[in-house]
Amino acid sequence: MEKKQFGRQLAIFSERGVGLHPFKGWYRTVAEDGTLSSRWVMPYQKEAKITILNLGTTAIDFKLKTKVETWQWDENSMYFHAGFRQQYPVATRPFSDWNYITIKGRGVYVGDALTVMNPVKKWWGEGDEKIYVDGEKFPSIFGTGTEDYYAYSWGGISTDFYEHPFHAQPRSNVYNKFNRKTTNERNTQGYSTETRTRALDGMPFSSSLKLDMEVWSWADCDMQYTLGMYWYGDANSTANVKPVPEQVLILPSW
Repeated sequence: MEKKQFGRQLAIFSERGVGLHPFKGWYRTVAEDGTLSSRWVMPYQKEAKITILNLGTTAIDFKLKTKVETWQWDENSMYFHAGFRQQYPVATRPFSDWNYITIKGRGVYVGDALTVMNPVKKWWGEGDEKIYVDGEKFPSIFGTGTEDYYAYSWGGISTDFYEHPFHAQPRSNVYNKFNRKTTNERNTQGYSTETRTRALDGMPFSSSLKLDMEVWSWADCDMQYTLGMYWYGDANSTANVKPVPEQVLILPSW
């Protein structure tokens, strides 16, 4: 089998969405001092390479610490992958499905982090998730909305910060861990970051996986979607998400 690196792509954006907002999860943490920690297991056979890419014009200082342990590679071992996708504009009319990712091959889907830039106050997250496994014509998981996929329900009123081991909302509107909501306002204008990681509910697939999220806002407007996603795959697996660093520089016109 060929030598291959683990597939970390645009790791910082994939890990915590847009904005360095603190939260603590099982696999990932952003500390209050800005330290990012990733605890995903990333097996490799012979070697691994970590690259830091600065897309800005100002020099930055950083410290990086890794932990390496012995891994016995066998026929069941899979590589860890992280992908990044960003799009603007994303029209809310007519209603449509926005593809998170399509993977070919054998693997397990283990999570994602979605950041939405919303130009209006009205709730944006009514759209249903549709997950197709191994070439299904109809999705085996047809959910009830972004708000339930990210496990907070009634998303139009849940604009405050929250964190749990496998799901979190590091930011919504102007609120985050440093700035908690004190009123009952229902304003999701600006950007919100939702994340969900999967342990016992990881989604295994033998030949393919396709995850779509319906774009369903209460307003007719143009939004921006930014997504980081994580999965394990064998050496022959491929995905339709490719590293395009320039995408992170795309900003809405409003």
